[in-house]
Amino acid sequence: MKLINILNKSGIIALGAAVALMALACAKQGYPSGGPRDVTPPKMVGVTPAQGATNFDGTDFFIEFDEYVVLKDVENNVLVSPPMDKKPEYSTKGHGVKVHMKDTLKPNTTYLFQFKGAIADFTEGNALESFEYVFSTGALLDSMTLRGKVTDALTLTPCEGLSVLLYRDSGAWEDSTIAKSAPAYVTRTNKEGYFAFNHIGNGTYRAIAIRDEDKNLRYGSGEAIAFMDEILTPRCQYDSIPLNDSTMICAADKQPTEMRLSLKKEEVQRVAKDNFMRKGRLQLAMQTALRSPEIACSEPLTVRYSKGMDTVDIWTLREGCDSLQLVLSDATGFRDTLTLKYREKKKNRATAEGPKFVKSTPGSKCAFFDTLWLSFENPVKRGVTTPKFEIMNMVDSSLTYSEMRMDSLGLRGYIDFVGKPGGKYRFRMGAGMLTDIYGQKNDSIAFAVELTTPENYGSLKVTLDPVKPAPTPCLVQLLDEKDNMVKQQPCAAQGVVNFVHLKGGKYKLRMVMDANGNDQWDPGDYWQHLQPEKVIYFEKTLELRENWEMEESWMY
Repeated sequence: MKLINILNKSGIIALGAAVALMALACAKQGYPSGGPRDVTPPKMVGVTPAQGATNFDGTDFFIEFDEYVVLKDVENNVLVSPPMDKKPEYSTKGHGVKVHMKDTLKPNTTYLFQFKGAIADFTEGNALESFEYVFSTGALLDSMTLRGKVTDALTLTPCEGLSVLLYRDSGAWEDSTIAKSAPAYVTRTNKEGYFAFNHIGNGTYRAIAIRDEDKNLRYGSGEAIAFMDEILTPRCQYDSIPLNDSTMICAADKQPTEMRLSLKKEEVQRVAKDNFMRKGRLQLAMQTALRSPEIACSEPLTVRYSKGMDTVDIWTLREGCDSLQLVLSDATGFRDTLTLKYREKKKNRATAEGPKFVKSTPGSKCAFFDTLWLSFENPVKRGVTTPKFEIMNMVDSSLTYSEMRMDSLGLRGYIDFVGKPGGKYRFRMGAGMLTDIYGQKNDSIAFAVELTTPENYGSLKVTLDPVKPAPTPCLVQLLDEKDNMVKQQPCAAQGVVNFVHLKGGKYKLRMVMDANGNDQWDPGDYWQHLQPEKVIYFEKTLELRENWEMEESWMY
């Protein structure tokens, strides 16, 4: 009000114009009308006791900043090395943060507090991404360091937010230590997957990185892990070497420790879900893949396991079976006795008629090089005669006949038919030609298909590095844009890998060093001292069009 009173009319107009111009300038810069947002984190101006204090015998320290600050999730965003049994208390006071330690400090020990985004300014919430405070209860500060990086073992992308645990190696190391004991030091990976242990003691160490889901600083069942079997020796963090003519870097950064995160999860096997879908038909979903499973039951059963061995489909040969007891076991020692009962479900339009005899038929557009097949709702019994399809060529109306072969379980029927690429055909089978395990017969089956042509596909020829032959066994995998595997081929002795009949689109190439020769990538096993199998990616994404023949040379 006082400012308005002393301004004349022209001054008020000038002030209004200035405000408008400022608002316009802010808008052009992408700022809100109130002006540019301050994104500067708080700045530390002092610590009491001083940074790097020795002979520390207190219980508190105070960090002062240049503005008011707030704390953000200190439980997860503050790391203390060595870890303390009793967690410290954190509070704000004025322009600073007070830390009160409840634990009894060990003698002649260097303690490092890492604040990783735990401190932010009061007004804007800008976090101080990384701040460390170190002190020693002895006369000297430990000055050794270990640096490294953790990447996903399969995708090779950086792993952020992992807990990296460092254990002293006493010469009598036990693998179970990481599951039973707290580490000597702890840190966390950043967005680029890098980690650093600063101010650690001299000696030798073992390191692991885990996705510490239960926050207990120990390796637990179900947690992904990266590990090294090698014993590590830290370097002095003050040793520097030239990176270029004008920059020096820490010597430990020149040869960082590299670990690959294994995606293997040591989950306990169990039946995650059972579903008595209808009388005589069950499905079991497993927590993890079964290994050489066996089922014992007084009822005769037809059993199908999914490709990933984590789903079990079961049909009883007695159609009206509404209760069942079975024993499921596998080669890992898993064994479970299941007593299952069918519960009548509320009928709706979809279930009132019961399941169809034929579950699915080929689509209207089919690949000319594939075998056509049908799937059935229940296993189909093999008859004395082989069922046949009448096939009409829709161009000239000519008729041919093809037999249908059943798979070992009677759940899929393959049609022995080779058509002309681009041709159109109508298939027909009369009623009563097929009988399922419950004695039900099929209605007439009819469908039409159009076959694709070679021009609908592209091909890719990959010539591998002749100077640096790939180790055998190894695999070359073709991936789509979402990193799903489309096809794979073994690395040929002549160094050439061909992928044919590919749809147009973008693809990637990945090479897997298939150490155990099981035709798949394996994530490794900490308890067996098996590292994840090494992978290499082709340096660029390939764009393939229909009716193209693409050739690439891979110098890895």
